[in-house]
Amino acid sequence: MVSALRFAALVSVVCAGLACHAAADTRLQLQEVEAFLAREGGKATLEKYFCGEYENATIAAISSGSPRWAALAVKMLKYSDAGCTTSLLASLGKAMQQNPVKTLPYLGTEVAKEQGTTWMLDTSMICLPFISDELPVAEQLRQLRASKEAISRVRDSKLAEQRKACLDFIDQCERRANEKPSK
Repeated sequence: MVSALRFAALVSVVCAGLACHAAADTRLQLQEVEAFLAREGGKATLEKYFCGEYENATIAAISSGSPRWAALAVKMLKYSDAGCTTSLLASLGKAMQQNPVKTLPYLGTEVAKEQGTTWMLDTSMICLPFISDELPVAEQLRQLRASKEAISRVRDSKLAEQRKACLDFIDQCERRANEKPSK
């Protein structure tokens, strides 16, 4: 009986330690991802950190508005497929709500894909996070207003053109959302 209790206590301590260790491992360090990118290349980094094992942590880091994570997200667009591109762009839209001064400069950035195609990061890609049409109109408008309020606070004259473009785009989205029947 005593040895069974000791064993149970030991298992509890070991499991508690593993849980703490596992929680610590979920904190993703930018330097770790950058080092992996330098060592293993874009595709491997994308698969491991942006569309795989660490995807949720990476998306949260980008969405936080961290300038370095946003820069890395834009860099990783070069290697991404359609699904991962959508996640990266949605994260940049969330970053825009958190830190528009550091995210607005990416508006108009040219992305050169590995296969030779290029495209520009336009207002429909990074001014807003992903907002599902299936959400109630009130929730859609709440997300639109959150983005609009954040971008409206930007006063840097060097970002005036990007600021205006995003605000005009958001105004269009608000008009469309207001035209929908409420769910």
